[in-house]
Amino acid sequence: MDRFTVVWTDEALEELSRIWIATAERASIAEAVQRIDHVLMHRATDVGLEFYADRLLVIPPLAVVFSVSDADLLVRVSAVWGKVES
Repeated sequence: MDRFTVVWTDEALEELSRIWIATAERASIAEAVQRIDHVLMHRATDVGLEFYADRLLVIPPLAVVFSVSDADLLVRVSAVWGKVES
């Protein structure tokens, strides 16, 4: 089984930072990010829903848009959003 390298674009990281700052539930955000990275690292081609030319993965309280390059074993997370509770 191949492992994918997961990278987050600057835009996705900036939005994740905004979500992190705006919430009191930082532990749930951190846990979701770890799960997202793990799932994408091990099963990127098997998870998510088609979302235009990319894929959408929801692991509450976050959702991410990502693309997969099988040839490079690379997953690129290009957008993130989440339910923010303050």
